[in-house]
Amino acid sequence: MKTTSRKLRRPPKRNEATTDLLKSLAEMESYASRGLTIGDVKRQIRRHHPTRVRVAFHAPAPGRHPPAAVRKLRDSMGMSQATFAQVIGVSRILVQSWERGVREPSPLACRLLDTISADPSAWLAGLRMQKAG
Repeated sequence: MKTTSRKLRRPPKRNEATTDLLKSLAEMESYASRGLTIGDVKRQIRRHHPTRVRVAFHAPAPGRHPPAAVRKLRDSMGMSQATFAQVIGVSRILVQSWERGVREPSPLACRLLDTISADPSAWLAGLRMQKAG
């Protein structure tokens, strides 16, 4: 006669993140079973769990800087291509290629150009303060 041993079934090990996720899914399932709309669910969560509500930050897309705009910005600052390149931390060849339309500034470079364009003298003053400090 063959005896079978019973394996004890233990609950699976779960980390805190998994447990929280499963609780959230169960909560969402209960909202859906009650026929609540997305707006109702948002109001419910804001009312009962204010610390769980996060607002996502959506950054605007970086500005476009066509060749003429790059040149205009550089000229307004009274800088040569080499000096402008040194100040913003790129090569003179790159600035030259932006101004000729051979290359477009990267999104990161566009963000920097946006910041400089907003107030070139203040940006330069801030740069001088960093150097002095």
